[in-house]
Amino acid sequence: MLERPEPGRAGLPMLRTLPSALDPAVHPMHKVRALVALLDAAGVDGASTLAGVGLQARDLDNVAARMSIRQLIGVFRNAHALVDDPLFALRGGLQCHLPVLGYFGLLLLTSANWRQLMGCFEKHRQLSTPALGVNVSVSDAHCVMTYFDAHDLEPELFSFILDFHLGMALTYQRDLYGEGFQLAGVRLSRPKPRHAAEIMELYGAPVRFGAARDEIFWERTWVDKPMRMADPLTAQALEEICGQLCEQIAAGSGVAGVVTRMLEEARYDFPGIDEVAARMHVTSRTLRRWLLAEGASYAGILDTVRARMAIRYLRATRMKTDEIARVLGFGATASFRSAFRRWTGRQPSHFRPHSRGRGDVPWVGQSVGAAGAASGDGLQVENQQG
Repeated sequence: MLERPEPGRAGLPMLRTLPSALDPAVHPMHKVRALVALLDAAGVDGASTLAGVGLQARDLDNVAARMSIRQLIGVFRNAHALVDDPLFALRGGLQCHLPVLGYFGLLLLTSANWRQLMGCFEKHRQLSTPALGVNVSVSDAHCVMTYFDAHDLEPELFSFILDFHLGMALTYQRDLYGEGFQLAGVRLSRPKPRHAAEIMELYGAPVRFGAARDEIFWERTWVDKPMRMADPLTAQALEEICGQLCEQIAAGSGVAGVVTRMLEEARYDFPGIDEVAARMHVTSRTLRRWLLAEGASYAGILDTVRARMAIRYLRATRMKTDEIARVLGFGATASFRSAFRRWTGRQPSHFRPHSRGRGDVPWVGQSVGAAGAASGDGLQVENQQG
């Protein structure tokens, strides 16, 4: 019998992410572009997949085009209606390699190891336009990736989107580790279909149907293997690009985006949460609840705004560290240095123009562990939404 491995027993904590808000059109078009290409290759008019979702065929060739999560789900819904092959989504996902995800995919591809990879995944997953929630955990024996429905999708549509993502996840692991990578097992909550044998053949692993969760897992030993295309300098450059792209998403998304813009406009005399809430005509309790629903907090957003401003001052001005500390509202330079280390995993001097290093721009909600992972200092991932 295929048993579900227990997570979180190997000293590597669980990572949890949820899709972002449904409606802001701030996400890159990578997945839609890949899906349309797969439909075209299968003899289906891929452009018709865009019908009724507010996207145009010309958007597929526009690197600056953006879409919302709701639009992506609409494209998946159209694709599901257009194809008769029950294995189309899984086969299609298996054909998608990491570069399909743009800069984010290339960053994962050039990561040095599992810890750095998970740090990047936590910080920048929004760049993959996530339509499903995902948990990633590590036990003594296995790595487990569990997907779940965070948008109350129709069951058949959820299964279609899930198959596409599970296929991608398997191919991505083979991109990272080579064709020798194999799954230890798959668990799917749907009933066993007539084409179950073909599904197992595509996964190359035992599949359990009627399970409590939808997940794939593989041997824990893969965590300790080096990534086959690791490139520290390329990863460092891509890390900064991805950080900037996530800033753009955060600035245009939901309540967290509104709060971020308010704090950035304040520059140095940052309003407290009560003042921000008053400007939004809600109570601070309501604002906290809204931010929590987006996986954010006022304190986390303020930290990120301060970190970004500090990095800009360090890079673009000759301001001394104590001056920057004072401008950002710190009573003592030592407190600023401590906070800066917590934000970025590095000292302020690392970001000066004469430094040989290149610093990472923190992301809204970034934890200490995420910064450490980006710099190779270890991973301490907290439960994360977004």
